[in-house]
Amino acid sequence: MYNIPHMSSSKGIFVANWKQSGKGKEALKWVSEMEQERNLLTEVNKIIIVCPPLKALDLVEQAILKKHLPIAVGVQDIDVNVFKGEKNTGAQSPDFLTDSATHVIIGHSETRRNNKLTDQDVAGKVKVAQNAGLITIVCVEQVNQARKLKELLGDYQGIIAYEPPFAIGTGNAANPQDANMVAMEIKEILPSTTVLYGGSVDGKNIKGFMQQDSISGVLVGNKSLDASFFKAILKNA
Repeated sequence: MYNIPHMSSSKGIFVANWKQSGKGKEALKWVSEMEQERNLLTEVNKIIIVCPPLKALDLVEQAILKKHLPIAVGVQDIDVNVFKGEKNTGAQSPDFLTDSATHVIIGHSETRRNNKLTDQDVAGKVKVAQNAGLITIVCVEQVNQARKLKELLGDYQGIIAYEPPFAIGTGNAANPQDANMVAMEIKEILPSTTVLYGGSVDGKNIKGFMQQDSISGVLVGNKSLDASFFKAILKNA
């Protein structure tokens, strides 16, 4: 498993969230195309994390290991009932994911909406994921969700991804300065967290976000399965 640089020393965290894209051949093609930019991947203090669908998790992790690429692997969620101590058929328990993954996305807007997740559910997932040794990436749409995380967990130590609803999958990214203001508020509430921006990020607008003092990287959606698209973000950051 890839040895991840300490987050506080990183100048950029780049997360590729494939969502439900990335079957076997597509996933292996992505890894092979990323290998062609090994110099780009090994830039000092740059952290790259790929979050494939669960079915492709082991395949992607083994392909990355075989090629000795400096890419961490994450999962897109864990089961909502795990933190309640329930052992449900088909549930994604963090204890079984740590062999292949180092990170987990929790509370993405789609997951919150589709699974009717409460703030308490999100906080519970964070606890069990961190206890299992996973680095958590908690998605928030607004500062109030970060404030609630503070109330439930205290000084959360992990990653926050700010994703304004209007920017997710629409092609209309937030203004970088506006996103930075939100990131500053989040860091005031949770000073030990690292804040990413997510929402219609591409190779043309990435520099604007990476120039902001309170934004440490980006969470890119299913377009990140296109290796050329994702590499353009890395190159222009």
